[in-house]
Amino acid sequence: MNKEPIVLIERSMGRVHEVIIRPKERVVIQSWTDPEDVSRIEFKLGDFAIYDSYNFDYTGKIVSIGPKTVTFQPYPDHEDLPPKRRLRWSEFAWRNWDYDPQAVQDRYVHWSYTH
Repeated sequence: MNKEPIVLIERSMGRVHEVIIRPKERVVIQSWTDPEDVSRIEFKLGDFAIYDSYNFDYTGKIVSIGPKTVTFQPYPDHEDLPPKRRLRWSEFAWRNWDYDPQAVQDRYVHWSYTH
C-alpha cells in the first residue's frame, strides 16, 4: 500500500519551497522565486545533506524521514556517537534547496586553508 505524499509549502528568504515527503523513503524539494525557474532536488535515506552551518556547512547522513522532521547522523562512520540531529521541514528546505556536495567540499577546503 503506497500512501499519498505529504506536501508542504514553505517560504524563506524570498523563495517558495514545495516539500514533498514520502515518510521512510524520500523527500523532494522544489524551489523558486519565479515560477518559470524551478529547481528540484531529491533526498533518500542514506543520502547526505546539510543539517547546520557556521563557518562552513555541516553535513550528515539522513537516517530517518518522517512526516514532520528529517533526522541526521552527523558522524556516519561512528554511529555510536550522539547526538543525532533533527530538523523540521522548513529548516531542511532552506538549508538544502540548492545542495551541491562538491560546492560544500570546496568551501570547506577553502575555509580550512585560509583560517
